[in-house]
Amino acid sequence: IDEHRWLRATGNLIVRPEVEEIEEAFHRASPDQLQDMYLQFREMYDVDASVTEEDMKMSAQLAVAYEEVIVKYNIHAFGYYWWGEKELVTQLRAQSALAVSRLAALGRPGVTEGDLKTAMAMKILDLFGGGGMFVEFFAVDYADDFILVGHDGPSNINMSEGRAKLQHLQVHHGKTGHGLGIDFEVIKGPTTLLNLSQFNAGDSFKLIYTVGEIIPGDLLNIGNPNCRIKLGLPIHEFFDKWCQEGPSHHIALGAGDFSRELETFAVAMSFKLVKI
Repeated sequence: IDEHRWLRATGNLIVRPEVEEIEEAFHRASPDQLQDMYLQFREMYDVDASVTEEDMKMSAQLAVAYEEVIVKYNIHAFGYYWWGEKELVTQLRAQSALAVSRLAALGRPGVTEGDLKTAMAMKILDLFGGGGMFVEFFAVDYADDFILVGHDGPSNINMSEGRAKLQHLQVHHGKTGHGLGIDFEVIKGPTTLLNLSQFNAGDSFKLIYTVGEIIPGDLLNIGNPNCRIKLGLPIHEFFDKWCQEGPSHHIALGAGDFSRELETFAVAMSFKLVKI
């Protein structure tokens, strides 16, 4: 992201905690903190029998560590991604889904692949009361006229119909090896797809959005939430118009039509606004 643009647009500097801070917080997580996190997990998620105590321990330690660092710097949305020379450092990121999903549910959305612009778009939808989930275009069905969207990793359970399921995946999508996966049925009905772009945005940012409908139907059984979306335009016209605006490939998905809120927000922030 263009950091000077970010500073001009928001008045805030980007905070950059070091990976070592998460590593140290991970190691000093206390038994009482872990026990409290186990209880929170079981309250927030429907924990499948496939989830072992060892799986839960790693995720609980990570949840304690991520929360400590995020709260320490008063971070309200974040992007993260790294590889490590040490295997543990790589796993601090690769096994982070539950830790970051929990923070998203509590109003501090985090996104993998270091995508700060989409984290910001998620936070906007969260403030509007629309949840805000990290997705990308998975597939296009021209015959039945819908697109399939989703993403592996830290899904926002505020977008779930009913309780989200926590399970152990033998194939950890988007990662190496295996680990915990969060899955749920996404709330059906009106939906807003929101992208934050720097392309042709002047000195600030541009909000690109469209309103569609999340519809029922068969989905990919991959252990992570995905959903069908019916758009207001023919698919080929939508993608032509969407891509000409210069979006990134990630999108924030919200439950509801937030056209009026985005119009007001764009004026207040001096952001450009494009509706597809």
